Amino acid sequence: MTTATSTSRTGKIYAYYKCIQATKQGLHKEGNGASCANRKILRPVIEKLVVEALTDQLLQPDRVTSILLALKARRDERQASADRQIVDLARRASEAEERLGRLYAAIEAGSIASMVPIRRSKSV
Repeated sequence: MTTATSTSRTGKIYAYYKCIQATKQGLHKEGNGASCANRKILRPVIEKLVVEALTDQLLQPDRVTSILLALKARRDERQASADRQIVDLARRASEAEERLGRLYAAIEAGSIASMVPIRRSKSV
């Protein structure tokens, strides 16, 4: 199907769908071998039928419930993953703070000074 428009004698514009295969082949009647009769169907009519069919088939309460449950499960899994990552990052930050505290304490106690080599410049 393809969309097309035409204008009436009064100037009103009509939008419709028609068979693209018959249009390409130049066949306008069923008897000439076309796959359709090249019937024109007004756009509002066919679009209303499509929306009704989608509504009837897709928006059934059981289907909507299953879709929403699947979305909730996916969101919950992502949230759980983010929560695990936050806990891991908090643990790593705490460990880094503890190591840094021990380093500061060692520096204050003077025990780090003996471990750090002192460079002396050579005098000539």
